[in-house]
Amino acid sequence: MLSDIFPNAPQHINQEQVDNNTILVWANGEFKIGFPANIRRFLAYTRNGPWLKPFCGPKMEDGRDMSAVIMETNDGRHVVINAEWSFNSSESHIRMEGDGWKIVTQTQVASFYFTLSEEFMGFRTEAVHCEPWVNDFGYCTWNSLGVDVDHQGVVKAVDSLAQASAPPRVVIIDDGWQVISQDRRLESVFPRKDKFPQGFRGVVDDLKSRGVDKVFVWSSIIGYWEGFANDLGFATCTIPRNGNQYLVPSPEGVYNYYETFFSYLSDQGVYGVKLDTLNVLDDISDQGIRRAIQDSYMKAVEYSSNKYRIKVIWSMGMVPYIFDWFAKRPETTKGPFRNSDDFFPQIIDSHFWHNYCNIYNSQFTRQFGHSLDFDMFQTKFTDPSPGAEKMPWLHAATRAISGGPIYITDYIGAHDPDLINCLVSDGKALRFPNYPTVEDPYQCFDDDRLVVAHNQNRFGRLSAYLNFTKNPHSRNIEVPSGYVSRAWKAKWVADRDGKASIDVQSGEWELISTVKIATIGNKRIGCFGLIDKFAGLAALNSVQITDNCLEISCLPGSLGLYLPDGPPEKAAVGNDLLDIKFDGVIANVDVKSEQTLRFWF
Repeated sequence: MLSDIFPNAPQHINQEQVDNNTILVWANGEFKIGFPANIRRFLAYTRNGPWLKPFCGPKMEDGRDMSAVIMETNDGRHVVINAEWSFNSSESHIRMEGDGWKIVTQTQVASFYFTLSEEFMGFRTEAVHCEPWVNDFGYCTWNSLGVDVDHQGVVKAVDSLAQASAPPRVVIIDDGWQVISQDRRLESVFPRKDKFPQGFRGVVDDLKSRGVDKVFVWSSIIGYWEGFANDLGFATCTIPRNGNQYLVPSPEGVYNYYETFFSYLSDQGVYGVKLDTLNVLDDISDQGIRRAIQDSYMKAVEYSSNKYRIKVIWSMGMVPYIFDWFAKRPETTKGPFRNSDDFFPQIIDSHFWHNYCNIYNSQFTRQFGHSLDFDMFQTKFTDPSPGAEKMPWLHAATRAISGGPIYITDYIGAHDPDLINCLVSDGKALRFPNYPTVEDPYQCFDDDRLVVAHNQNRFGRLSAYLNFTKNPHSRNIEVPSGYVSRAWKAKWVADRDGKASIDVQSGEWELISTVKIATIGNKRIGCFGLIDKFAGLAALNSVQITDNCLEISCLPGSLGLYLPDGPPEKAAVGNDLLDIKFDGVIANVDVKSEQTLRFWF
């Protein structure tokens, strides 16, 4: 099977059958497998600092190190090559060289998974083991307050969102609360008294009095960006990284450090930590030190977070040892995992690239079972460059199909309540329980066409048509037999007999919901969920038909029903009759609170 794609692969390498389509290939030491034969196009993932970067095309470039690659052959078969990190702790990756591909490793064993199939399978997919708080709408202080964050600033920001009818349930106090030296080294485990005079307890209590349920704080896995300024009372060691020396907790001292830090956070009422700069531990040049540090740090975080019930958001960790750690814990309930690099508000192309990366990285990171964090964004820019005014809505459309958490980082007083309302109902972020899929897994960022991504639940599917190009694009939409679709912006509704198309300008988007048509008697029915929300299908708790009654339980918003054959005979919540308004074939019902509605036909 391997020789079908790599005819010049050496004979001495080991091949172990994993399942009908997959083998594990390994050898002691690095080895070459030659060039892949008869490849039409590919999508690969390479390191970009602490992040993964998708790149693709018909031609592969020399000198790249890849974590994984998918390929389509000229005869229509599909290949998945996934570097293996956990097998004998191999830390392998795939390197493109002028005379063929090479499997390289930082240890003694080089290995990878190889899958060949007639149909596209992609990377193996774990179920999403999502922590419940991910369903809550959140606010992060980073873009809005930056390193000037303090108690009063956080409270003002939350008050500002409440005044915009968008109160958050989760608040992340990002970088800026620490006592640090001028060279960005940590001087205390506890927050600055001039910024948080009552510690975190004071701001947590103030936020909870305003309806915030959970408060996170930011931290680097080594304390701060450049480590410790002194030992801070913990056993420490020096690690070599990128030509510099960092003072950090030693493999023995890190347990005491996280015990002290997380127990303090727990006492202060802090719910979790956004744990950043995970890549630092992968950049340690000495292999022995690196493995000891990685293992002890992750175990210390796991132990203390479980002991003190501190939740973790994992950031800047798209590196082999993190993938290894996650792969060994497939059934663990996991915090969100940052899924791409940053964007820059005034640089339009960076928004396009950021969202493309998130969508295509998710095709790879889905195998670890985390909810994928597409990152915070601003709903309104205070001084936008030309075209930037479209970007918050583009981010919002991408987040709607992400299946991950939704939190924003607006400046105080600079909010778009209409945009927030499209993503949130009653304080809950409307998200799907699955990972997004893509129409074309081999699509390049530079391709001059729409990126099409989907997500779904048991009630229907949401498709996002995203324009990351400089040109407008049109698209004809096909509706499957027995289904009905509705376009969010264009507002059209089409079933199998209808004709539909969309036009999407540069930097813009369209969302199309598709649901199955049911019947009661001779009347056709389709439930779109909340049609004033992007992921309105995610607002549905249940939809069921009993005899001549349609029963729907959902969150508050504007419920939309496809009723082309006329209104129901009766509609009610309990004993109260419902007011139904029609817009063409769509019946709208204003749902005031989370409740069950009944429609008789």
